[in-house]
This record gives sequence, C-alpha cells and structure tokens, in this order.
Amino acid sequence: MALTNFAGAVAVITGGANGTGINVTTVYPAWVDTPMVHQEPDAMQTLKIQVMLTPDQVASEILQAVTEDRRDLTLAPNPDIALMLHLMDEDQDKAEKLAGEAFYRRTRQASEQQT
Repeated sequence: MALTNFAGAVAVITGGANGTGINVTTVYPAWVDTPMVHQEPDAMQTLKIQVMLTPDQVASEILQAVTEDRRDLTLAPNPDIALMLHLMDEDQDKAEKLAGEAFYRRTRQASEQQT
C-alpha cells in the first residue's frame, strides 16, 4: 500500500512539473549506511537487514541519473530487492502483498526468538 501511495505522489509531482523545466527523478535505494539504520541495531540484526550502500555511492548514482535525465533510479544490490522490483513491474498488488507477508513472517519469527 505504501509503495502505491508513493508512486501516486510521484506521478502527481511529475505531472505538475510538466512544461516548467523542472524534472523529477525518483530514487529507490536499498539500505544506506546512515544514522537512521543505526538507531535500532537490535531490530536491524533481528530482521537480518544489511546495509548495502554508502551515502557516497547513492549520491554518485543520483548525480549520474540526473545528468542522464533518468526518471527512476533503483539501487538494488541484492537478489531479494531485485526480485521485488521485478514483481512490482509485473503485478504491483501481488508484490506488495508478498512483501507484507514476508515482513510479517520475519517480525513474528524474530519476536518468537526473543521470548
């Protein structure tokens, strides 16, 4: 659901910018090594989330995408994210449902391990 809402918001922003000389590039990075991912180290470890990108890598990719006038930039350095993106292209509702189910399973398993 959140991905659909985000995509809808991007469409509104992009549509509103048509003809103004303003271009919009959406960026979908995997986990980036920022202070946010270190706020809850236990949750990151429990959910087996791995930081995959540095801020410099993301900035470099964004600069290149903007220079090339690309509308979307997806940084998916692992097979799980790549698969999810492929599913999003084919059937967004199914992909979101599968992602939600997978997240629920992982958090339930993590919770059971802590008790």
